Amino acid sequence: MQCQAQMGASSRAAVKDRNSAGSSGAGRPVLRRYLKGVAVRKPVSVLLVEDHALLRRELRRTLDDDPDLRVVGEAANGAEGVELAENLHPDVVVMDVSMPVMDGIQAARRMLAWNPEIAVLILSTNTQESCIQKAFDAGVRGYVIKDAADLDLASAVKDAVAGKPVLPCAVPRF
Repeated sequence: MQCQAQMGASSRAAVKDRNSAGSSGAGRPVLRRYLKGVAVRKPVSVLLVEDHALLRRELRRTLDDDPDLRVVGEAANGAEGVELAENLHPDVVVMDVSMPVMDGIQAARRMLAWNPEIAVLILSTNTQESCIQKAFDAGVRGYVIKDAADLDLASAVKDAVAGKPVLPCAVPRF
């Protein structure tokens, strides 16, 4: 778990509690299927929830470049995201925090209440510890800062689906 040492004590405790609570993302056997006795990796299905169409298109392009990932849907706000998550059953939801209609934290709570197995990864410009703490309190697996120079979104998505918490490294207050 990278960057945990930079987190505040309350944030570390929330992540530790979430991980020890038995989140079943570790290993995710759901991501493997068997054809005639041979294990075949199924691409990780991703739902994008971002209100800025241009950024959403770039995120999709970035994720589609990875053969292990498949974007299965896009939504422009949290309410649409919740509806699509219930219909598409993605493995991971990559979601902005600040959106019209329903924010990402409220949407994450609803998605996780319906399906606690879903890995929610928040993608935001907000670096305030209180916002990051609210996201982890809602049950998300990760929080990524949009403008982080070392951002590898595909790796963050894979870590989230594997049950590893994805934490912001570039937040000066942690």
